[in-house]
Amino acid sequence: MPARCIPEQPDHWPRSEQVLWEALRKKLPAEAVLLHSVRFSSGDGDWEADFVVLLPGSGFAVIEAKGGQIWFEDGQWWQRTPEGDKRKDPVTQVMRVKYKLQRYLGQHPRWPFGRFRTAHFLAVPDMEWGPGLESPGLAREFVITKDQVDDAAGLIWDVFNGFLQDEPNERPTVDMVERAAEILGGRLDSQRDVAMWVEVREDHVDRVTQEQSEILKLVKSNRRFEVKGGPGTGKTWLALEQARRLCESGEKVALVCYSKGLSTWLERQLDHWTPGARSRIWVGTFHALGVEWGVEITRPEEPNFWEHEFPERMLNDVQLAEGQLFDSVIVDEAQDFADAWWPPLLKSLRDPDHGGIFVFGDEGQGVFDREGRPTIDLFQLDLTKNVRNSAQIARLVHCVATEKSEIVGGEGPAVRFVHCPAGEVYDQASDVAVALLEEGWLPQDVAVLTTFHQHPMHKYRLELDGKDKFWESFWDENDFFYSTVAGFKGLERPAIVLAVDGFRTSETADDILSVGLSRARDQLVIVGDFDELAAVGGKEFAKRLTKARTES
Repeated sequence: MPARCIPEQPDHWPRSEQVLWEALRKKLPAEAVLLHSVRFSSGDGDWEADFVVLLPGSGFAVIEAKGGQIWFEDGQWWQRTPEGDKRKDPVTQVMRVKYKLQRYLGQHPRWPFGRFRTAHFLAVPDMEWGPGLESPGLAREFVITKDQVDDAAGLIWDVFNGFLQDEPNERPTVDMVERAAEILGGRLDSQRDVAMWVEVREDHVDRVTQEQSEILKLVKSNRRFEVKGGPGTGKTWLALEQARRLCESGEKVALVCYSKGLSTWLERQLDHWTPGARSRIWVGTFHALGVEWGVEITRPEEPNFWEHEFPERMLNDVQLAEGQLFDSVIVDEAQDFADAWWPPLLKSLRDPDHGGIFVFGDEGQGVFDREGRPTIDLFQLDLTKNVRNSAQIARLVHCVATEKSEIVGGEGPAVRFVHCPAGEVYDQASDVAVALLEEGWLPQDVAVLTTFHQHPMHKYRLELDGKDKFWESFWDENDFFYSTVAGFKGLERPAIVLAVDGFRTSETADDILSVGLSRARDQLVIVGDFDELAAVGGKEFAKRLTKARTES
């Protein structure tokens, strides 16, 4: 697992820095943190570290990267530039930044630790070691040359554990590294200001999600495409946006999904549309569409009825009038659809040959073990950026997800894990949800999700209110929400308590876990038995879970 990076993928940087960043990211251990372009301001000016490496058990390294040619001559450092040779002293610069780092963390109110071990390095990815780099103020051990870039992480470790072995300052622990990353990376303190956390993260997620809409412009003239993406890549938002654009252009559109919860959420989003666009959209579940067509529900307790007989009746027993036909059909969470469901959807097109078919899904979230596909050719688009989950949550999702997306959701609070026996999961999960409210999370920010059975409170509310009213309570501002992971697919909450109460089948366990983890946008708390979770999530997941437990 690569080291954690802040930011996840820097923009607009020199090639020399990019080469070094990639090498460090790959070789540093997962517990390390790699920061790029860390700036410090003080009375004597502004100073910038190209890289800061936070390496547990070793130290904090500050690195200055210089591309091209530099050399030491007549007591001065020189750099060759397109404008000619110029005097530049990268050694003094990186040394000063190292002291700025020590002073900044040491004086920070959220730094409870003492002094820590530091070192400064000069990286010259375009040069080999030679007389030009020799100087009294720069030992060979602190220079990363062209032939050493791939092993830069190892060289840093060697300095802290060999050359600086007798350094009196404390070797940083994992907790020290995490706290330094929070301070230097600008992470907010969720304990003190949850409301600000939610607002800042919401603004960030909205912005990067809307940037995803540019993909729809690229395929504007394509009438049949499929959008695939892992958890948090914004598929549902894009499906809704595609529907809005088509309706605004005058088309009649069906926006179809499988779960009642997601369809209820989608319907609520229409409140932000123009009246004209709202008049041209039908939103609902696949089976709700059949009911609208007049298909009778005769054996609701039999799975085979819903899987096969119901769609067969939609296809063979219904003659659609002109007013029931659509110009385009959009399917969200398409991996939940069975093969038999697609022919009725294609039947609903006004123009079967050229009508719009737009499919959004992720086979890695196939918790119902269906994964049917339409029997038509679709142009495929891949979403590669996780825009919803915080970096802390996304890294955990990566341990179990089929596809690894680029993490652009920004920093968030640490993931927490509460270990408890299976019989105590429901009570513990409810207690954790109440504790989140006491920390400052609003009731509408929090949901408790179970991986298998319904939580007792979930059952009670369903029996009391019925399915439709139950899902309307998703917007209740006075209490947090209960659901199963399967029922919550396509939805999200700022804070999720994931109550791991077993899995229906071993074949879908990792999908259920991946979906459950990724429903949290900002704060994730996992409640369950460690051994059961480790068996499903694997070695790296268990390692991160152990860390989350110590921080809870």
